Amino acid sequence: MPKRTVLSKKLVRIKAAERGMSVRQVGQAAMMAGKSDYIYRILGKGTPQIQTVGRIAEALGCSICDILEEIPTPGQGEQ
Repeated sequence: MPKRTVLSKKLVRIKAAERGMSVRQVGQAAMMAGKSDYIYRILGKGTPQIQTVGRIAEALGCSICDILEEIPTPGQGEQ
């Protein structure tokens, strides 16, 4: 089954908790101020630019790979 890579809501929350941060604080640390709900919109759903994912990873003190996950592509059958 085809998969796509997304910014993982679960992994971002886990990494944030490990650092004693809320998701909103991660967004602020990643310089998303003024777009206070943007981080919530992109987690697991949107297609953020790699620079945005990099800023989130930096705010969490981790690698980009630590906050991405592969999910099945909806509507695609197995080949």
